[in-house]
Amino acid sequence: MRRNEGSSSLQVMAVLLLLTAITGAAALFILNARSLGRPSLVDPLDEELLATLAELLPLFTPDDPAQPDSLRDPAYGFAKDGYQITVRELSSQINPNWVYLRLLSETPLSALFLSADAAERLVQSRLDDGIATDIATRYADFFTETAFEKYLSAYSYPNIDNADAYAIERLVLDCTGDGGAANVIRQEMEQKRTAGSPFSDEELEALLSAQAPDLAGIIGAQPNFNVNCVDPFVLRCLLAYPPLEIPNPAAKAAALLVVRQTGALTVAQISTISGLEPDHNLFNWLGDKSWFWQVEIRNDSRYLQAILGRSLPRSGQLEPEAGTGSRVFLISWQTGAIDAGS
Repeated sequence: MRRNEGSSSLQVMAVLLLLTAITGAAALFILNARSLGRPSLVDPLDEELLATLAELLPLFTPDDPAQPDSLRDPAYGFAKDGYQITVRELSSQINPNWVYLRLLSETPLSALFLSADAAERLVQSRLDDGIATDIATRYADFFTETAFEKYLSAYSYPNIDNADAYAIERLVLDCTGDGGAANVIRQEMEQKRTAGSPFSDEELEALLSAQAPDLAGIIGAQPNFNVNCVDPFVLRCLLAYPPLEIPNPAAKAAALLVVRQTGALTVAQISTISGLEPDHNLFNWLGDKSWFWQVEIRNDSRYLQAILGRSLPRSGQLEPEAGTGSRVFLISWQTGAIDAGS
């Protein structure tokens, strides 16, 4: 079995920083190494599972990158005789590593906390220990079992406008070793938040270029949640988040949920349905793109679980560079035998 699990900030970010350079084509090369006459990288028992993953991987690259991502996309409906294939979107869940805790404590999402003092303790824990991929172990003392089962994920990019500033300060410190740069980024985040002014693409690029250039592909300003994938409970809580000052949030959330049953929503449609202007702060939180997925593939005797990611856009573009195509990368994968009766 191959695994890629870490518990420290450096392990997590090293994986992302190194693998954001791997395109979908490169991942396919890795998965198909044996067919290219290279020495096998995997157990022969797992080659068919990995070949199936290689077939599925290109479906995460849209034909038109301007179109929204949704649960109706081809990857979710991919089928192959003899296999059970499940795709789960991860990036529209809440990332406990850097979620702004007011979003939880000031909405019904507070029910996800294990105790009344969990939010306060979590602030200190993130400062002390950094971030984790094994969130179920690391944050077991803070969140309920239901939270881990339905609402939390370790896989999302931190949003400079919405992430906890102290969590990002610790992230930058761990990844660069530069306490001064980490402090500058935290202060800039706090000043912007106090002013109610999100970072422009140019401001974000300038800040990261000056203070933490290696994190330019990790820290972004992309919305946290995809309207087409986010859990209805989370969507309702987001629209009811007091600082957003959205009138009749329950009715607006209900309208979005009804319309998304008929097809994928775009950001423009969110604006039309909600009656909110395109520059409303909701759109720093809610968009129409997905960034990370979990794939599970099973046959009669073996299983494969993989985490896939899509590279973060730069300067407000949907693509890293014009004509290069969407970059989908393989973060981790593991295989194993299926227990009898499971």
